[in-house]
Amino acid sequence: MVRTEVAVVLGYPGPDAVGIDDTFRELGFDSLTAVELRNRINATTGIRLRVTTVFDYPTVDELTEHLVSELEIPDGEETPTPAGEPTAGGHANDDVIVNLYLNAVAEGRADDGMRMLTAAAKLLPSFTDAESAGRPKIVQLAGGHLRPQLMCMVPPIAPMLDTAYSLFATGLPEPRDVSALWPLGFSEGQPVPADMESLFRVYGDAVLEEAGIDPVVLVGHSSGGWIAHGVASYLCGIGRPPAAVAMLDTYWPGDLVVEVQRDFMRAQAKRHDLMSEDSGAAPLGHQLVAMGGYLGMFDEWKPQPIDVPTLLVRAREYMNGTPKPEHVQEVTDGTYHYTADVPGNHFSMMSKHPESTASAVHDWLARVL
Repeated sequence: MVRTEVAVVLGYPGPDAVGIDDTFRELGFDSLTAVELRNRINATTGIRLRVTTVFDYPTVDELTEHLVSELEIPDGEETPTPAGEPTAGGHANDDVIVNLYLNAVAEGRADDGMRMLTAAAKLLPSFTDAESAGRPKIVQLAGGHLRPQLMCMVPPIAPMLDTAYSLFATGLPEPRDVSALWPLGFSEGQPVPADMESLFRVYGDAVLEEAGIDPVVLVGHSSGGWIAHGVASYLCGIGRPPAAVAMLDTYWPGDLVVEVQRDFMRAQAKRHDLMSEDSGAAPLGHQLVAMGGYLGMFDEWKPQPIDVPTLLVRAREYMNGTPKPEHVQEVTDGTYHYTADVPGNHFSMMSKHPESTASAVHDWLARVL
């Protein structure tokens, strides 16, 4: 069964073409195809696997052994319902928020869809301080001797996927501590930030609590870079600046031309089927509304330069695979001190080329720190 699903996801001619001892990375898996395989196995077996399962059990043989152990059901317990079957509460496709947003994106009206989400987000509970926020979830992705450690800001984008930074962390040339801070509001019962000042303060204080006295390198992919820069500015303001800031294909609100932004929104919408089913994650409709709350806050935001070494790692291609012209790659606003170009587009630089992206950050840190 596992070899059959692998063949389907990767487009192999049949299960016999899939070696049982080849690692999934060697077979051609990236973060998105790994989640797709997880979802297909969930639907077939009824087992709720983690998004990172393919990398935790990196060969067909190891994954099969894990599935066999999970399928051993004690006497008297019911057989699990396949994850793809509807429940009494309905299926995600019944969510009017999801359908309206996806229709808007498909019709080229992503701005209208985002305005709907931003308006709905005003009805969510919000936080202004650590007490009303609760502590953001911080997950360690890798460990190592090299310092400083990296603190990655997960983009506030639906659906929440937890594989991109994991691949980035394992792609570093030398092991170092890498953690990821998850945005509040995307799990059941969590509030969203009332404003950017509350966001940066609560996340900044969480970073200090996690890291201790040693400054960290703040890393942010996509809109996660907005949060990384804002948190860095807050930390500078209280006299606890980070060691450095690394932005991974981050462009400020309003900087992208309309058609490029539409291509990004269409590509992001296709990732909704890859949504994590980990316990505690809010339904997709709720996550979309939380996303609208975050992105709406940043509509008019223009970051100011900070006195911290700052890198922009740029993907060389647009979403459609076309190389970006040189003038698009130029930086003119002074918010980045250094740049580096890596293979891939906005998504594939993290999923198919994580080693190149991680090496660009590693090499830069070796030069400037």
